[in-house]
Amino acid sequence: MKPAEKLMPELRFSVFKGNWKISEMAKHTLSSAFGPRFSSELYARTGNIVTLRTTDMDDEGNLCFDNAPLAVLNEKKFQEHLLQKNDLVVSRSGTIGITGIFEKYKLPVLPGAFLIRFRLSEKTLNPNFVQLYFNSQKGRKKLLKLSAGGVQKNLKGSSILKMLLNIPTLPEQQKIASFLLAGDKKIEKLTRKKDLLEKYKKGMMQKIFSQEIRFKDENGKDFPDWEMVMLNSIYPRIRNGFVGTATPYYVENGIKYLQGKNIKNNKIKEDGLIFISNDFHLKNVKSKLRTNDIVMVQSGHVGECAVIYEDFSGSNCHALLVLTPNSDIVSKFYIYYFYSPLGRKNIYTIKIGNTIEHILSSDLKKTKVPTPTFREQKKIATFLSNIDKKIQNVQTQLTQTQAFKKGLLQKMFV
Repeated sequence: MKPAEKLMPELRFSVFKGNWKISEMAKHTLSSAFGPRFSSELYARTGNIVTLRTTDMDDEGNLCFDNAPLAVLNEKKFQEHLLQKNDLVVSRSGTIGITGIFEKYKLPVLPGAFLIRFRLSEKTLNPNFVQLYFNSQKGRKKLLKLSAGGVQKNLKGSSILKMLLNIPTLPEQQKIASFLLAGDKKIEKLTRKKDLLEKYKKGMMQKIFSQEIRFKDENGKDFPDWEMVMLNSIYPRIRNGFVGTATPYYVENGIKYLQGKNIKNNKIKEDGLIFISNDFHLKNVKSKLRTNDIVMVQSGHVGECAVIYEDFSGSNCHALLVLTPNSDIVSKFYIYYFYSPLGRKNIYTIKIGNTIEHILSSDLKKTKVPTPTFREQKKIATFLSNIDKKIQNVQTQLTQTQAFKKGLLQKMFV
């Protein structure tokens, strides 16, 4: 048994004193059961019961019924397995220990065969407290230790029932749960806000590039009509980045060397960024990058692209398509175009290959793209960039809140 002085969390509400108690999970469990198995032939779109799978839970244990399959089952036969409010469902295979808590749904819900259902005595154990603990780093580690098997580990309900829990009084459990759940609500709100902004941006891109909506100039007048031109008429230098073996020229500190893995969702990702020697860089000036160039992924996730800003001006690249524009071109506008439904369709029509998709610089040059005036390009790019800034701001808040919650989970449980 742990020394008594260790049975207190690192972070605690000041109104609560004394040590937490060690207690077996079984003492607080009214019933538990594996999700039942039944014939796959009983699955049907018109089913009367929802079957919850491990894939219908995210890493935080949130339950999502949108894609959960329906089955035609005798409700009375499976009555003891159907979920009730505040039941816990714990994944016993795959990602061990993900724990969700059931609240309600419009149809009866049956846990799948890779889930274990626990119904707790709420007189002594708060279900939200247990769910939060099981999903914490400490709880997951303890549950993983209880699992058995080789490559494919499995968790037994009997092992969880024998699990020793460090628990405070019921009022303290409730206080911890309500405090952390308030953080979950903030995370949910921020996630929803981000989703709405992303949907708004997607809708606006569709309307802008289909010219369903048009911007006005500074005098409130219409901009000139758009024309469709071949891409190489406004990006006269479309070429391949270095293709070949560059690994002998990798250095710890040197010239930044962009690869396909660094280009994603209109951004340059610096995770795993490679550096090359200056000698190699000087020998491969064709793939040298300049401000306002566009780099586009040529193989794999084709069409992913980003603008080169000052931080990457003078860098080099590997097996990317490099587009250098005329002086009156706003590359950010064309980045948004390539990510719009119309732009993606354009890229789709020129891609080749089955196993690994690929686009050729010769085909990209002949692709037709719209050409608003410089001022309209800039206005559109600024408008969409401002939406991106709002999305990024919400994402920053979301990341910080998630990190804060993770820290609390580590410190508020023993």
